[in-house]
Amino acid sequence: MVEIRAFRALRYAPSRARSSSEVIAPPYDVIEAAELGRLWERNPHNVVRLILPAGDLPPSQRERGYPLAPKRLRAWKEARVLAPDSQPSLYLYQQQFRLPTGEARSRQGFFALARLTEWGEGIYRHELTLPGPVYDRLRLLEACQANLSSVFGLYSDPQQEVVPLLAERTEGRAPVFEAVDDLGVWHGLWQVADPEAVRRVAALMRERPVVVADGHHRYTAALQYRNRQRPVHVDAPEAPWDYVLFYLGAFEDPGLAILPTHQVLHGLPGFAPEQFVAGMRAHFTVHEEPAFGALLERLARLEGAPGVALGAVVQGNRYCLLEAARPTAPVAPEEGLDVSVLRRWAVEPLLRQHGADSRLEEHLWYTHDASTAAAQVSMRQANVAFVLRPTPLEQVRSVALSRRVMPQKSTYFYPKLLSGLVFYDHAHWQAQPQPVAERVEPVR
Repeated sequence: MVEIRAFRALRYAPSRARSSSEVIAPPYDVIEAAELGRLWERNPHNVVRLILPAGDLPPSQRERGYPLAPKRLRAWKEARVLAPDSQPSLYLYQQQFRLPTGEARSRQGFFALARLTEWGEGIYRHELTLPGPVYDRLRLLEACQANLSSVFGLYSDPQQEVVPLLAERTEGRAPVFEAVDDLGVWHGLWQVADPEAVRRVAALMRERPVVVADGHHRYTAALQYRNRQRPVHVDAPEAPWDYVLFYLGAFEDPGLAILPTHQVLHGLPGFAPEQFVAGMRAHFTVHEEPAFGALLERLARLEGAPGVALGAVVQGNRYCLLEAARPTAPVAPEEGLDVSVLRRWAVEPLLRQHGADSRLEEHLWYTHDASTAAAQVSMRQANVAFVLRPTPLEQVRSVALSRRVMPQKSTYFYPKLLSGLVFYDHAHWQAQPQPVAERVEPVR
């Protein structure tokens, strides 16, 4: 179902841990303006200057970034700030982190190339894409002819066959790259060039469908780029654009974590807390709690419960637990999810009631921090904040393999994959192995 292969990753030169941490960044789509400025100034070779190449320009000049990115990439390669590995390899990747609860976890997977397929032909999505981000990533891919960030995919491995095979090959070896990000997450990378290990991993992955956890827009952009190239290169049986950079991890990895994305409604004219609570009783049993902490505790106790459970923080210091039986006969599997029920029974009726039903994104804001959501209401910057439980992993897999999609912001896989660990440069496609010149440290 899925064809993976090793590749000669383009990587930063080895450097001291502090310097390594200066050149990495989160994925482009979670970097806010203040963080972008900090990353931009942290190091002249920070990866953010490639993945968000117009970061130092006003929004009106964003188009200038597309030609700037390949110029920077070329200059960094010429200066040996970035250099290709000499052998096609797979790359074991480990993240050590703490959940918001304080629980320590470790997640492992590996970087590889995966042959592009249409959605549902071995590779499945669980979210829809939006044209704007796809256009942006497509322009960057066309300009750089390189995958600067990876897609995040999940496969089933109940017998723990794939990652342990790679881990055996790296036992006792120091990582080739390690860094600590601004959230305190430790990232380590190990190179596995052993042809037999690569062959065995590729064979193990062949019959395992992959569900995209994150990076739907990057995958779609790579698919569109491939489809544009094929008519121009009809004689090429296989080409670099037939593959895309993937991080692949197992559904069964005990370190895999999904956090909820909370939803905050604001700017609703005429919003009245008492009217809101009364309206919720049409679909939910409403339990009022004395404080925000009590609401969170009760919601946590219901994690894994079969019914729908949502928290609502309402103006006037009101904290409500909303419970309902899960829809018994949804038209599609995704319609029974908490996030879908929230949209259908709470968000959309509120928007209609306040004359804002055609302007959802103008009145809806998302956050992964429940306290931040509640604070927006207490400071009267929002009308109501809905606090959600995490979407269960099995529901993500079930919806995706049914060729269905969830609502936007249904999942938040934590932590995010780091940008700057490995790049897939089309220029090194099937290139003959060459001795690697001595790498230099990134210039500070």
